[in-house]
Amino acid sequence: MSVMVSGNGSVPTQSELETWTGDHSLTHPVLNDASMSQSPYVTTGFPTYVVIDRTMTIQNADMWPWDSNYVLQLL
Repeated sequence: MSVMVSGNGSVPTQSELETWTGDHSLTHPVLNDASMSQSPYVTTGFPTYVVIDRTMTIQNADMWPWDSNYVLQLL
């Protein structure tokens, strides 16, 4: 699952969400962050990957580059 946020501080529209997921051929669920819940996370670029473990603790707030081995270790 992914959460789409806008880089300009506004809430992404459903149309923007559908265009973005289509442009990137995404098949996993992508949510529109209508409540701006991701605002507390400082991002250095997009995409930003926040790794949350089974206890809902943030293990890595901005993992880039993506490290699938690290994520698999958390499972």
